[in-house]
Amino acid sequence: MAATGVLPFVRGVDLTGNDFKEDLTVVRNSLESLGNDLPSLPSLHMVNCRYNKLIDAGIPKSLFALGDLSIVDLSHNNLKEVPPELENARSVLVLNLSHNQIEMIPNQLFINLTDLVFVDFSSNNLEMLPPQMRRLTSLQTLILSNNPLIHAQLRQLPVLTALQTLHMRNTQRTLSNFPTGLDTLTNLQDVDLSCNALPRVPEALYKLESLKRLNLSDNEITELSLMIDVWVNLETLNLSRNKLTALPVSIHKLTSLRKLYLNCNQLDFEGIPPNIGKLHDLEIFSAAKNNLEMIPEGLCRCGKLKKLILNSNRLITLPDILHLLPELETLDVRENPDLVMPPKPAELRKNLEYYNIDFSLNTQLRLAGAAPVPSTGNTPPPKSDPVARKLRLRRRRDGKESEKVLKEREPVKPKRWDEHLERPHLNYREIFDEDVGQIPGITCWEIENFLPNVVEDALIGKFYEADCYIILKTFIDDTNSLNWNIWYWIGERASLDKKACSAIHAVNLRNLLGANCRTIREEMNDEDEDFLSLFDNGVSYIEGGRTSSGFYTVEDHCPVQCDVLDWCHVFMLDAGTKIYIWVGKKSHLVTRTKSRLIAEKINKNERKGNAEIFVIPQNQETGEFWKLVGGPPVSMDIRDSKFTTLVLPHPKLYRVGLGKGYLELPQVEIPGHRLVNKLLETKCVYILDCISDVFELHAMIQRPKYATINRCLEGTEPQIFKTKFVGWDDVIPVDYTRTAESVIRRGADMKVIMERDKMQTDLSALFMPRQPTMSADEAEQLSADWNEDLDGMESFVLEGKKFVRLPDEELGMFYSEDCYGEEDVDEDDLPEDEYKCIVYFWQGRHASNMGWLTFTFSLQKKFESLFGDKLEVVRQHQQQENLKFLSHFKRKFIIRIGKRPSRAGSPGQVPSKPSTEFFQLRANGSPIATRCVQLPKADSSLLNSCFNYILMVPFDSEDLKGIVYVWVGGKADHAEAQIAEEIAYKMYKDGYTIQMINEGEEPENFFWVGIGGKKPYDTDAEFMKYVRLFRCSNEKGYFSVSEKCADFCQDDLADEDVMILDNGEQVYLWVGKKTSDVEIKLAFKSAQVYVQHLRNKQPDRPRKLLLAMKYKENRKFTKCFHGWGKYKEVPK
Repeated sequence: MAATGVLPFVRGVDLTGNDFKEDLTVVRNSLESLGNDLPSLPSLHMVNCRYNKLIDAGIPKSLFALGDLSIVDLSHNNLKEVPPELENARSVLVLNLSHNQIEMIPNQLFINLTDLVFVDFSSNNLEMLPPQMRRLTSLQTLILSNNPLIHAQLRQLPVLTALQTLHMRNTQRTLSNFPTGLDTLTNLQDVDLSCNALPRVPEALYKLESLKRLNLSDNEITELSLMIDVWVNLETLNLSRNKLTALPVSIHKLTSLRKLYLNCNQLDFEGIPPNIGKLHDLEIFSAAKNNLEMIPEGLCRCGKLKKLILNSNRLITLPDILHLLPELETLDVRENPDLVMPPKPAELRKNLEYYNIDFSLNTQLRLAGAAPVPSTGNTPPPKSDPVARKLRLRRRRDGKESEKVLKEREPVKPKRWDEHLERPHLNYREIFDEDVGQIPGITCWEIENFLPNVVEDALIGKFYEADCYIILKTFIDDTNSLNWNIWYWIGERASLDKKACSAIHAVNLRNLLGANCRTIREEMNDEDEDFLSLFDNGVSYIEGGRTSSGFYTVEDHCPVQCDVLDWCHVFMLDAGTKIYIWVGKKSHLVTRTKSRLIAEKINKNERKGNAEIFVIPQNQETGEFWKLVGGPPVSMDIRDSKFTTLVLPHPKLYRVGLGKGYLELPQVEIPGHRLVNKLLETKCVYILDCISDVFELHAMIQRPKYATINRCLEGTEPQIFKTKFVGWDDVIPVDYTRTAESVIRRGADMKVIMERDKMQTDLSALFMPRQPTMSADEAEQLSADWNEDLDGMESFVLEGKKFVRLPDEELGMFYSEDCYGEEDVDEDDLPEDEYKCIVYFWQGRHASNMGWLTFTFSLQKKFESLFGDKLEVVRQHQQQENLKFLSHFKRKFIIRIGKRPSRAGSPGQVPSKPSTEFFQLRANGSPIATRCVQLPKADSSLLNSCFNYILMVPFDSEDLKGIVYVWVGGKADHAEAQIAEEIAYKMYKDGYTIQMINEGEEPENFFWVGIGGKKPYDTDAEFMKYVRLFRCSNEKGYFSVSEKCADFCQDDLADEDVMILDNGEQVYLWVGKKTSDVEIKLAFKSAQVYVQHLRNKQPDRPRKLLLAMKYKENRKFTKCFHGWGKYKEVPK
């Protein structure tokens, strides 16, 4: 058919009904046999049976008799021998038998399989290779890894001249059994000799100039030869896990090297040559687990470096220019305890602004009113530079001798200003022909799509009003050499791109010719006589334009009619510099918003922001709008139109291709009839047919009269084109607050507005000193003052829906699921103006807010009736109580988990089985803020030698309820130990045995068993001297950091904010679940500034910045909070 010439005109061929079953893939199954039906597929080309359980008997013998079989993959199976019939598959090109249990390869296998290109025998039990392998002259890839080839000399390899890839990983290669003659393989590019016992690099490898990848890892290599300069094409070199102490100085000659792996060696600073910086293409340098104290500065001059892996070394510092690597993505310097990162250069410190906020330490200190830190990173320049001094002396000496020679000569005449100008070295051959300007005469070009096109001789002098032209006159001057004059002509209606391109290309033409003339501008109806004399028949003007603009095309406006308006829809009228959006009464809000957004994008991208947008609700139309749509309708009651029942057809997308003498328009399949921009490829041209719009080119058949044809380029697509695609949304910045009223109120100058509205921050709390701990004397005096006039206290607890008076022995004992009322009454003999009654409402962290409502409408009403305006109500939350309230309990403030048990004999009471109870006594910031808080679980890992604990172990006995231990830490305060004992006697009275035990004297039977076994615990509480908690929030209308008081608790962690916790060793950035991304970023920058500030204030205690996510806090974080437990969750 091809001989008759019919094939070029074939548009389609139906090939159904044929048997083209060429590939068989049964990967990752549990097959043990392939059956006997495969030979019935005569066209079988590939058999892929990897990752199965095939055995020798499961391979059909007749499979390898198929004449078209070229790929056989039986890897990852249970084969113990090579199928005997495989030698008959003469057409096989790819053979993969890796990861089996094959022990021998038959000699006759390679007698017929001489066309093999790829062979993989890796991960078997081979000890020898057949000598017939030398027949594989076409073999390109040979993989023998993970085989015990200890006795194989591999003498066949030098004959395989086409070999490009050779993998012999873990094949027990030594210098004695290494294949000789390997240097004859001139095409070898990829060699893997890892996991062998090579003490040095074999000499044959140094002669392979074509190497691109070389893996010598996991050997015993101690040095590299200087002959590595032969590997000029090497891209990847892996020398990890060897015994290298130094790299050769000739390593800089590996100019193509991109990846260098040196992990787990013995390299130090002296072992890396300084000239390594000449490896300009180096992207990965990995030298983990070596003895590097520093890296050469030359390594940081590899401009394309992306990954620098230096973990587990002995690094002290790094070169300053490390910060200047433009493409560095990964810098791993973990497990270098003595490492001090170099300061950033001054030019990079300007980039510390984040969200228009300068987070540099000195700036924030200045804003906080503190003195800036003197810079210690920049060393002062030396007073004299000896090298520069030598150069000055040399120039002075040479200059004196030059003066003697030139004294008697005339001075050289200086060049004119235009002689100093240099033409740019550009290639103009893609714009103009090579023989342009070589023949005398007139040549003319017209500008089309930014480029000049040659105009036919018959059309020279006939200029279109909307076009621009370049005219070249070539003539022979008086010196009998070529000379030129160049003009560019601009039409009255020419577009801006044509005007600019005509001037630009006229200069390009002059540079190409090397002409000394000027380019002369000629405008329509204003040409000079020299220009008009070029044309024998004069110049004639033609209306319109012959060529298309590169920016846009001029289209006739489509007819617009008012009868298409529909009160259920939104219409957009594009009038050039004015865009109208008509909003129907029953249109949806989403449609209105989307229409406004499309108008904004058209104005931004296609009108460059010069258009005005008018939103016109129905029945509020202006006269200008009606004029544009052809006048108002006969009836102003606009309701339904033909658009109500309009069903839009599905769009069609065609890809334009060039066939053999014809244009191909295959239709692109659109999944679900939903266009997405991923269907468009950069290298292709498409036609999008949307019935009412045709983008690029299409015939106007069966379309509305208002249908338009649009041409668009990638990256400059009009907004109407983008609306045809799902998810093609461009984010544009639109200030919807910039209305006429806001302009009157704030002014029109954006610079003034931006300066006035500059983002405000307050980080001053980070630079304030820590609140000092209140001394015992001061706390005692303050507590005495607050209790001096106190006449008595009464306590109430909410049971059911009413408050019940508590017995005196329960005063100061609170439960986390209950609400309490505390009445503090002053003495009666106080003056009338000083007498008052304070009622505290205390709410447990797991109690509901109904208790507060009940208190407000019941108990508070009673107190108001008794005390009137002398009453003061203060609401307190668990572990957030004020010091005055805590002072009334004289450091015996007890918080228990759960709900207060009902009184004996109460209806519905269910006796609960006693469980182990574990309490910690701790004071936060002041002795007054001493609380005995029950911990959620009894675990010995929660102990600390600096605190006192109470442990109650219950007994299953009627006589003895349990035993109570008061555990006194070895570093605990003795006064607090006495308080802990008193609290134990207050909580546990009849039926309990109370014992005081010191740290290290714990009984094994009850104490360690009751606390869950002995585990490691903290023996110091240094964090109590340094712990601080900051809150990062924007509740003030701007980003600010505030510090919580020293007596903070777990409930101070706000879920919608970011918290910064400093425990003296680490600085944690705690992120809540409802925190905004902007707040997280600003808090992270603030934490960095805080760590930098502490590095100057407390150099002996450097902090590490760590992240703590909610619900994932570690022990070092939670130990800073007294009584850490489950979060208080708001019911959804």
